[in-house]
Amino acid sequence: MRKIVHTRALQPAINCKAAMWRLLCSPNLQRVYARVRRIPVVGELCHQLVRRILPSHTRVTVGVRSGSGAGLRLIIDPRFEVQYVAGLHEPAVLEWLSAHLRTGGVFYDVGAHIGFTSLVAATLVGNDGQVYAFEADPGNCSRIADHIRINNLPRIELVPMAAWSECKSVHFHRAAEQSSRNMGSVIEEPNCIPDELVRVEAITLDSFAEAHRRPAIVKIDVEGGEEDVLKGADRTFCSAKPLLICEIHHSQAAAAVPEWLASRGYSCRWLGAERGYPRHLVARCDLKGINW
Repeated sequence: MRKIVHTRALQPAINCKAAMWRLLCSPNLQRVYARVRRIPVVGELCHQLVRRILPSHTRVTVGVRSGSGAGLRLIIDPRFEVQYVAGLHEPAVLEWLSAHLRTGGVFYDVGAHIGFTSLVAATLVGNDGQVYAFEADPGNCSRIADHIRINNLPRIELVPMAAWSECKSVHFHRAAEQSSRNMGSVIEEPNCIPDELVRVEAITLDSFAEAHRRPAIVKIDVEGGEEDVLKGADRTFCSAKPLLICEIHHSQAAAAVPEWLASRGYSCRWLGAERGYPRHLVARCDLKGINW
């Protein structure tokens, strides 16, 4: 006969496990761990212990404690993604977004990763707004879909494609498995076929915007492919004139992106005090008279 265990009897174990995950998701604890890892012998023993507690592919569901995303629920890998829980993921970007994205607005999240920025944007645009999350990595797409579901934010539409300069099939190099999978990128002419290379469909923002609501704000974070995304968005930027926040990954893009925007009536400035790369550029069309 099958044994039935009442939820009330399991509650102490459930509470203990929840407390353990909260502890392991502490940035302070992770900073201590990083220092201990540098100690000979002791560091390796500590590492082996952590691997037993947090084996590869561990996922836990936690609530975001602070910052613009406070109250959202995320399914994270506690080895690589605790910054989301503590509200430490790109706070300047999220503060800028909160100041400019209005109720009823439309947000294009290009390079959405696990969808955190899209989730925050969805809370800002409300029921009359719309968020489109563009993501090429199949594993990340699955996590975005889960985050849409557990946060009950159906106004986010997942676009499981790469935003690019052309509508075609492209090679996408997935980020390392032992990471947060947030550094994948399109490779147009691969010299070899690494294990993490997959074929994905790409779409231009112009083509997408013709069939969907046009953006009020576009966020681009595509690990060095920002110029190619903009090449496929010329009509959108000339007609809809959205605000832009773009992560710039190298000096070539730091010169080319502002030049491309200036030719379309935009002015740009750097966000925050970042000096190296990556760093964030924000841009507006001066013709719209929008205040920063």
